Amino acid sequence: MTQERKAILIVVVALATIAILLIRFEDRSSPASLTQERLYTLKSAVLAYAESQGEAPSALTDLQLDAEALQDHIGEPFHYERDGTKISIISYGADKEPGGFFFKRDHQVTFTP
Repeated sequence: MTQERKAILIVVVALATIAILLIRFEDRSSPASLTQERLYTLKSAVLAYAESQGEAPSALTDLQLDAEALQDHIGEPFHYERDGTKISIISYGADKEPGGFFFKRDHQVTFTP
């Protein structure tokens, strides 16, 4: 088998593998999208709480949601910060520390109720 045929075979096998993986996992969401989804759900819950109670909750646990809703995609609790009228809900990512990029990047939503 020539070098050219070997190279073509390797490319075909690689493309077939990628296609199979895409088909197999197409219905699964990325972990980061799960965190983003939960952040916006929490934002909505905080806004609804503030509307009904006249002020934002002092902690996310005041929302009385199930424990999973209060965790990011790696099972860490979201950080809730109130700074005057501004509220931030933060996931520090896989490294569990502020900052980072790629898999370790932070996800957050900041808003004013």
